[in-house]
This record gives sequence, C-alpha cells and structure tokens, in this order.
Amino acid sequence: MEKITPWIYVSFLWISLFSSAVLGNFLQCPHICSCELKMELSKYLVDCSNLGLTELPSDIPYYTTNLDISGNKITQFTRSTFENLTHVKVLDASKNVIQHMDIRSFTKTKALKRLNLSGNRLRTAAFPNGLFKPLQKRLKELDITQNLYNDTYPDESLQDLQSLRILKMDCINGKL
Repeated sequence: MEKITPWIYVSFLWISLFSSAVLGNFLQCPHICSCELKMELSKYLVDCSNLGLTELPSDIPYYTTNLDISGNKITQFTRSTFENLTHVKVLDASKNVIQHMDIRSFTKTKALKRLNLSGNRLRTAAFPNGLFKPLQKRLKELDITQNLYNDTYPDESLQDLQSLRILKMDCINGKL
C-alpha cells in the first residue's frame, strides 16, 4: 500500500476546498426554481416548471444546459427571452399558453439540440419564416404537437432545420 505524502494530502484538501468554494459561490439558481449540477455529464439543469410563471426568471444562469419551463403561463417568446442562455441544449417549454414567438427568439440559443413546444396555443403564424434559422445546424429534435395550427403546418419555418432528426407534429383536421 502506497503511503500518502503530506504534499498529496494538502494538494487534495486544497483542490476539494477550492472547488467547493468556487462551485458554491459560482453556481446560481433562481430562487423560485430548483437546480442540479451533473458534473459527470457536464450539465446544469434548471427546473422552473409548474410555477405559474408568466415570463422567465431574469436570473437564470448563462451556463444552464437544460431548462424546463413547462406547465407555466408564458404567452410569448421575445428576442430577449433567451438572450443570455447561450449554452442551453435542451429546452422544455411545453404546456404553457405561448401564442407568439419573435423571429429573433432563438438567435442566441445556437447550442439548442432539443426543443419541446407542445401543448401551447401556437398557430401557423406563430412560426415566422426564419424563426429556426439560428438552430439549423444543431437542433435534432422538435416537438410541436398539441397546438392550434390553422390549415397548414409551419413548413417555411421548418425548412431551415437541416440537422433535425425527430419532428413530432399532429394532424390538422385528421390530415397529415
């Protein structure tokens, strides 16, 4: 059995104390939400679901990788909604009352891989042409089921999604 030298012990103790202090002070969580750091997966999960929110908390940390805002009362995404959330890879905005998305809503979320917009009040017009252009190279999965489409799907908006592998949509009046 190898003997632990004082230098190794002190180094380990210093690293442990430093990382605890840094992570404790560095990682923030909006007071109304719950957060979880998964170091082995390099993920920072922020859960702001089912809180009756009408907008995102302004103090969601920029290093958030997974954001759950499902089950709230959010009505729209503006160009500033996700402005500081450049590392978000998974966004669940399902079961809100979203009716409008500004064409610049996803301009800063270029790392986004999975987006769930199901169960909202999105009509075809809520998907302006170019809405998903910033996500064209990364977005792999999009769920837009259970929305209020008119008579057509948002085809012009969806055509920008070159890397999309999974698209979940429902029927319009029983038609695909």
